[in-house]
Amino acid sequence: MIAALRRRFILVAMCSLLAVLTAVICTINVTNYQKVLERTDGLLEMLADHDGQFPESIKGQRPEENPKDTFSPETPYETRFFTVNLDKYQNVVQINTRNIAAVTDKQAEMYAADVVEKNKKSGFLSVYRYKMVTEDEGTLLIFVDCRQELDTIRIFALTSIFVSGFGLLAVFLLVVFFSRIVLRPVAESFEKQKQFITDASHEIKTPLAIIDANTEVVEMEYGESQWTQSTKNQIHRLVNLTQQLIILARMDEERTKQQMTDFSLSDAVEESALPFQVMAETKKKSLNLQIKSGITCHGDEKAIRQLIVQLLDNAVKYSSGTGNIELRVLQKGKKCMISVLNDAPELSEGNLDILFERFYRLDSSRNSKTGGSGIGLSVVKAIVEGHKGRISAYCRKGKLEITILL
Repeated sequence: MIAALRRRFILVAMCSLLAVLTAVICTINVTNYQKVLERTDGLLEMLADHDGQFPESIKGQRPEENPKDTFSPETPYETRFFTVNLDKYQNVVQINTRNIAAVTDKQAEMYAADVVEKNKKSGFLSVYRYKMVTEDEGTLLIFVDCRQELDTIRIFALTSIFVSGFGLLAVFLLVVFFSRIVLRPVAESFEKQKQFITDASHEIKTPLAIIDANTEVVEMEYGESQWTQSTKNQIHRLVNLTQQLIILARMDEERTKQQMTDFSLSDAVEESALPFQVMAETKKKSLNLQIKSGITCHGDEKAIRQLIVQLLDNAVKYSSGTGNIELRVLQKGKKCMISVLNDAPELSEGNLDILFERFYRLDSSRNSKTGGSGIGLSVVKAIVEGHKGRISAYCRKGKLEITILL
């Protein structure tokens, strides 16, 4: 349990950190990209307003005259761009590549043809951001080279991801190290709890044995009565309770000591279920076994047999009236499926996984007739989890079905 809690703690911590880092990295990189688009679109707008040229006013402007302006007098000399003029029939009229060295007139004409084919007012074509300005006499296509800006964004994104990856690894190592310290009080408390349960259970056994022996002496001298029978029933309940508490307390230790082997699940289930057919008949109930032969399972056979005993004990105790109980074992893909179905009209419809919580009992079982303690299904769940399986409980049309996949 502590190991699982530690793994969950590490997982939650790392997932939280990963989510925060992802949000920060995405926000920064998206903001950078939007800034580049904003600046480039501003350049395109300026060039479009002046027939594909920078205005003379920006060239003679001093930086201190408008310090908040995005563009400076150096902008016309820093910007690599070219323009293509088309007539109203989409024929090339004029090409201007004087402000760029990487594009020839022929290449500019090819870029213009691609933009006309796309028929979009603006966008990216390779590393060039373009804008299409349509007028009555023709079309002006303006292309701005964004190679440097896009490379900067790409390098920053890769660097941020790389650094974040190393940061995550470093934090992971720290979390793994400090998780032992953080969870040490919990582990100590849990160990004390297990020790208390084990000690208390052993201490209770002696008084119960004495009471049981005294009750038998009373019956030998005065005969059996409803009072002695009631006492023996309560003793039996307490003995079962202490045994189940010990099982739960030792479950974590036994998980590491489980003998995982391949065994016949069909035979193990059938042998474990046969005694409950007699028990069910004495309570005027029927237990139907639908076990497919030849099913093998990899696990702890002893634990699986105990699982079947707990499931059927629960079903026989709590199935309503003279209801039917069905135990099915079948192969489902690569998994082995075990399901127990019994009548339970008093249960609410829907998911009932709460039944696996420790000491949880329905109102109908909170009496001495059933003798339940609310631990049996918790033991079942612990065994299933020890085999890395899944367990669920669902009530439909007055029937409770507990399904296990191993």
